Amino acid sequence: MTTSRGGELKIELGRRYRFAASHRLHSAQMSDAENARIYGKCNNACGHGHNYVVEVSISGEIDPATGMIANLADLDEFVAREVIVGTLGTLYGADPATQSLSLQAALRHDLTLGGAMALVVFFAFAMQCTSTLAIVRRETNSWKWPALQFAYMSVLAYVAALATNVLISRFF
Repeated sequence: MTTSRGGELKIELGRRYRFAASHRLHSAQMSDAENARIYGKCNNACGHGHNYVVEVSISGEIDPATGMIANLADLDEFVAREVIVGTLGTLYGADPATQSLSLQAALRHDLTLGGAMALVVFFAFAMQCTSTLAIVRRETNSWKWPALQFAYMSVLAYVAALATNVLISRFF
């Protein structure tokens, strides 16, 4: 904790996120044998994965209305969204720095309007915030309610996404 120029208390908050992601290194200009020799296990046709840890630090003055410097649910959503975009880029072999339009083109080619909207609806309803589950577990002193909450939100997200895809695909 530090004090800002205006005398307000400034807090720094850190969050650690763990996730797994995969990739495949492969060049179409080389033979399969050359790719295997150069890239090794990273050239596996099914992909090769790693575990990652991302640490995010934010700081700011405490909002008197909320008592927070940031909404942790918003931060969790932001990180989850960035991981999903990165994963889609990996799946489609797009380099974010140079081929972002290729990723957009690939997604437009592979996702129908119904599929894209279903994906948005799924992430709107799916339980993405594990800290919420942890708080419910702590407050209820039971795994029953967090498990029910997770199952309910997953089923709701799937059914809503399926209905969205079917309706949009039929009418558009």
